Amino acid sequence: MGTACSVSTSTVAETLKAQEETNRTIQKAINIARKEKILKILLLGPGDSGKSTTLKQIRIIHDKGFTDDEKRQRKYIIYLNLISGMTEVIRGLSSLSLSFKNSDSKVLAEKVTKYYEEVKNSDAAELTEDVADAVGRLLEDESVQFVLLQSTDIRLEESTR
Repeated sequence: MGTACSVSTSTVAETLKAQEETNRTIQKAINIARKEKILKILLLGPGDSGKSTTLKQIRIIHDKGFTDDEKRQRKYIIYLNLISGMTEVIRGLSSLSLSFKNSDSKVLAEKVTKYYEEVKNSDAAELTEDVADAVGRLLEDESVQFVLLQSTDIRLEESTR
């Protein structure tokens, strides 16, 4: 009786040392396994073929997604692409010698074009409700819809179509 409490301190130290060594070995094995799971991908292709989009989608699916700062930056890029695309459609109207069908579309087009000129070189700009409404109403114009259908003739970006 009482032998459970009489373990020598050298045995405890040896046991701890052995456990630490086992732990280090396991951690090394885990790190090696992680490194083996890393897959490197080389994305090749011409401009606007979706390389960056594919990489971002992989990152969103398999990583933690975007940070709040990245979300704000992406939001601005999306807004700028929207306004830029609509500006190209407006230019496409004149290159195809078309005019707007709706009476207020010319004023709306000027508003969108002016806004684009103001924000195209800025780092961050919000899409105002007024400009968003103008884009929406321009999309209802038959001439704008026709230009969108003729997108191959006037070289519109893929995201605009």
